[in-house]
Amino acid sequence: MLVHKYVMNVVSKVVASLMSFVALMVMTRYVGVQYGVMMWGMAFVALFNAVTDLGFHTANMKFIAEGRDQNTCFSSYLTVKLGLITLMVVLSSAFTYANLQSGSIDQDTFLVVLVFIVYFVVQDIQATITGMYDGRLESGKSSSVFMVEYIFRSLLLMALAFMMVSRAILSLAYLFGTLISLFLSIYLFRKPKIRLVRPTYIREYARFAAPLSFSILLISSVDYLDKVLVGVYGGSLEVGFYAASMGVVWAFTSFGASLNKIMLPHLSKMDVKKNPKEGEKVMWVAERYMAMLIFPPVVFLMVLGPEVSTLLFGTGYYQAGVILSYHSIMIAAVIFAGMLTQVLYASGRVAVYGKAVIAYAAVVILSYALLIPDNLLGIQLGNLGGVGAAISLSVGYTFLAILLAYLVRHKLDIKFYNKFWKHLVSAAISLVCLLTFTHYFNASGILMLLLAGAVCLLSYIATALLLGEIKKEDVALITTALNPKKLKESLDDEIG
Repeated sequence: MLVHKYVMNVVSKVVASLMSFVALMVMTRYVGVQYGVMMWGMAFVALFNAVTDLGFHTANMKFIAEGRDQNTCFSSYLTVKLGLITLMVVLSSAFTYANLQSGSIDQDTFLVVLVFIVYFVVQDIQATITGMYDGRLESGKSSSVFMVEYIFRSLLLMALAFMMVSRAILSLAYLFGTLISLFLSIYLFRKPKIRLVRPTYIREYARFAAPLSFSILLISSVDYLDKVLVGVYGGSLEVGFYAASMGVVWAFTSFGASLNKIMLPHLSKMDVKKNPKEGEKVMWVAERYMAMLIFPPVVFLMVLGPEVSTLLFGTGYYQAGVILSYHSIMIAAVIFAGMLTQVLYASGRVAVYGKAVIAYAAVVILSYALLIPDNLLGIQLGNLGGVGAAISLSVGYTFLAILLAYLVRHKLDIKFYNKFWKHLVSAAISLVCLLTFTHYFNASGILMLLLAGAVCLLSYIATALLLGEIKKEDVALITTALNPKKLKESLDDEIG
């Protein structure tokens, strides 16, 4: 059952998020400055690592889902990936060395960057294997690999934070975590047996990826540029605040990422371009349930971001919660934009997506320039640091989601869920109820936050029930989806 694939993915994300939160709670208390520098180094290398995808991962998943020869798919993808990894290593190493020589970074930061270069090399190699899992809808395997990495990484980060090691040593937790998950992914790759053959699909992969490559490179660069700019204009501690907020955002957007891994191969199999009405049915179900899942936490974080951050990361990280309140809108926007993107990928409309991303990047970069720095060429600007970056991304992704909804309807005649307004109304009522609660009660501390969360969730559910958007069938579907026996059967079927 497709829903079990999604649940397995979500469970791995929840476990990874919980472990990451615990590790983050320890790091913000023991190695706050080191954490900020580490996140800056990771973002710096990630800017260069954007060249290692360029749409080939999406092409690989789509081709496998369409029933192409898996040996040739893997061999073609691996060949391309190794070439792009080499390019990433050369570019990132050269720029890092140039920064060291110019005095822009110190020796310790230089070592952090080197660790993350190796980390991304291992990650990219692993992606060639997990990409095969995702294309074959083997969510249990890819979820296991993902979860193991975050568990080991978090345990190592906590141990090193307690020891109050240097930022370079702290960064090694990321590398060791991904090495362990790489070994697991290789072990699980034994079935079905994949042989290296002549990579004859490279030209077809390139044809599919060409119109997509620039847009993926652009969106990846823009999404990592925020931490780099915040570090330049706000310092390492502000990067730590911003990265802590993004950790919470990532935890919730991962629900959408899990769905996207399933939607692309599923929509590709059904040939959504020839069967738009069938694709629309799938999208409406996904959009409806995702709204139910994500709107209550978005409203909660919008109002109580500072209180949540203080509870998770300590009183010194109150500013991370202020940033989180502005980041919260981005959570929903990223998820719905990602879902619409899969429709364009599956239908081969990658050039359309590319144009939308260019418009998105223009909006975000302009917002970065206006809101993050204190001045530019003598012109006084926003000087909002992490808050400015959060506003920029929330505005940009909301714009992108609306634009993609229009393009999917215009190009494929697939409309956005026609009763989505009911969920917007439910979210608005939930927001009013939560604001009323916080006006009369001080929502600080775990018990009061749980009570506030209950007010937020129950008001949303009550409104959705009154509007007819939550029904008995939904409860039955959720019960089936969470059935441990069926989940185990689905995982056993994958592993064999």
